[in-house]
Amino acid sequence: MSNLLKDASILLTPTGYDNGSMNAIKPEVAFGEELSTNGDFSNGTTGWSNGSSTLSVVDGKLKILATGSFSYARQNITVVSGKKYKISVNFFYNSLAGNIETFDGTTNTISEQLSKDGVITLYVTPNSTNLRLTLLNRSGGSGDFNYWDNVSVVEDLSGDFQFERNSAATRVNAQGLVENVQIISPELVSNGNFSQIGTEEVLNGNFSQEGSELITNGGFDTDSDWNGINTNGVTISNGSLNYSDTTLNHNVSQGSVVTIGKSYKVTLTVSNYVKGSVLIIVGAGGSLQEVSSNGTFTMYGVASINTTFYFQARGTNGTSLSIDNVSVKEVAQNWTFTNGTITDKYNASMTAYQSGVKITPFIKTGTFKVVFDLVVTSGSCKFDAGGGNDEIYTTSGTKEKIITNPTKFEFNAFNLGWVGSLDNISVKEVGQDWSLGTGWSVDQANSKAVFDGGADSAIQQSSVLTSGLKYKLSIDVLDRTTGSLQVRFGNTGSVDETISANGTFTYILISDGTSLYFRATGGFDGSISNISVKEITDDTNIPRINYEGFSYQDTLGNEEVVNGDFSVDSNWAKISIYNFLIS
Repeated sequence: MSNLLKDASILLTPTGYDNGSMNAIKPEVAFGEELSTNGDFSNGTTGWSNGSSTLSVVDGKLKILATGSFSYARQNITVVSGKKYKISVNFFYNSLAGNIETFDGTTNTISEQLSKDGVITLYVTPNSTNLRLTLLNRSGGSGDFNYWDNVSVVEDLSGDFQFERNSAATRVNAQGLVENVQIISPELVSNGNFSQIGTEEVLNGNFSQEGSELITNGGFDTDSDWNGINTNGVTISNGSLNYSDTTLNHNVSQGSVVTIGKSYKVTLTVSNYVKGSVLIIVGAGGSLQEVSSNGTFTMYGVASINTTFYFQARGTNGTSLSIDNVSVKEVAQNWTFTNGTITDKYNASMTAYQSGVKITPFIKTGTFKVVFDLVVTSGSCKFDAGGGNDEIYTTSGTKEKIITNPTKFEFNAFNLGWVGSLDNISVKEVGQDWSLGTGWSVDQANSKAVFDGGADSAIQQSSVLTSGLKYKLSIDVLDRTTGSLQVRFGNTGSVDETISANGTFTYILISDGTSLYFRATGGFDGSISNISVKEITDDTNIPRINYEGFSYQDTLGNEEVVNGDFSVDSNWAKISIYNFLIS
C-alpha cells in the first residue's frame, strides 16, 4: 500500500481511506506481448538482417562477426505510434563495445554502451508505426565479434501516479465524496531544456578505423603468394622472409593489394639483422620507410602509381635480414586530404595557405555541435563548414563550435601555414525541434540556448499551439546582463510578454497562432532553458487535500440517533405488533 496523497492531488480509483491518508494498491509494472521476431535465436538468424557483418548462431546466441567497421544485426518491428516500449538484450562482450539503437523514421535513440557482459535496456516512444532496432558493435574491424541473446521489445503498460492529463479524473474531497476534476495536458514543447543530442555524424573521427587484412601469407607460413623469392638470396623458411646478401633493388612483392589514392597502415617485424636495408613501398610511388635494424615497425602512406606492395633491398653491399608478421590495412576511411598525412590522427605540416583534410560531401540541415582536439605548433588552422560556419584557431586544445546547416566540412592551413595535428572529431545534432535565428546557439552540455547580444533575432518552435486555446507557459531566463526577451505566443508578430530579468517566469496565455516564439531584443545578452507549454483544459490549480486530523465525524456533524447499534437495552420503544425485540 502507498499513500498517494503525498504524490498526487488527483486519484483515478481510490481503494481505501484511513485517517489522514488515502491508500491505493500501486500496480506492478506491466508489459505487453513480445513484439520481436526470433529474439532468442532459436530459429537461427531468421528475422534479422546484417550490415558490415556475418551473422550466425553459436550455443544459442547470435554472433555478429565484423567484416568492416560498425557491424550490426537489424530488425524492423511494428509498433503503435506514441506508445512507450521497453527494449532489452543480453550482451556478451568479446572484443568490441556494443549498444542498441532505434530509428522511427525521424529520430535515432541510443542506449548505454557496454564493454563488458550485461543487459542493455532502452525505453523509446516512437513517432511512427515502424521501429528499426539495431544491435551494434562499435568500431572495430574484420574478424572482431560479440554475442547477443534474449532480445525483447514489449509495450510498457506501467502507470504514473504524478497525474497530468487532459481527460477527466476524480479525487475524494474533504467531505469524503468523489468529484470530477480536470487538469493540464502533457508537455507540448520538444527539447525544452536543450539537452537533447543526436547520433554521431562523422565516421572515423579519431582516425582509428582499420580495414581488413590485405596481405596474404604475411606470417610466411608457406613458401607461396610472394613474387621475387627463391632467387638472389631471398627465401621463405622457418616462418620468415629471409634475405642473404641480396643485391641492390631486388623486389619482393604482392600484386593487387592496395588502391591508388587510398591510405594504408603497414606493420612488420625485422630480426636477424646483419647488414643493408629494405624499403617498404605501397603502389610503387608510395615509399614509406627504409628499415635497417631489428624491431617492429609501423608506418603510414598513400598508394600511388600501381596496386602492388613491395619490399625493395637497398643495401649497396647486399642486404641480410629476416622479415615477419607483415600487415597492410586501409586507414583514413571517410577522409580526403590534399596535404599532410594521416597516421592515428591527421598530421599537418604546411608552411603556406593550403588545403588540408575534409569530408566529402557533408551537407546537413539543422544545428550541430562540433568537437575536436587540435594541436597548433605554428601557424593557424581554419575550420570551415560553409555558410559562415568558419573559425580560425591559433592555439592548441579541445575546441567546440556550433554550426548551422553546414555545406562542407574541412580543416585547412591559414595564412602562414599550419604545423600540428587534428584528432577526435565529433559532430552531433543539438537544438532539435528549434529554429535558431542569427546569434542564437545551443549549449547542450549546460542545457540552455544562448544569445550573443547581437542584432534582434528569434528562436522558435513551430506547430506547438492551437489558436484560441489556453496554455500555461513557463521559461527560465539565465545569465541575462542586458536587453529583453519578448514572448510571442502563437502570432509571431504580436508581443505577449517582455522579460528583462533573470528568473523563472510563468504565464497563462491564449494562443492566436501555432508558433512558440522568443525574440531577443535591445541587445539581449543571456540564455534560456526549461521551456514548458501545457494546455489548460479546466481547473489548473487543484490543491492536495490536507487530511491531517480529518474524520468523517468532524465533517458530517454529530450523530443524532442514540443507541443506533443496539448495544444497550434502552432508547427504543417496543412495538409488539411488529414483534421487535432488542436483545
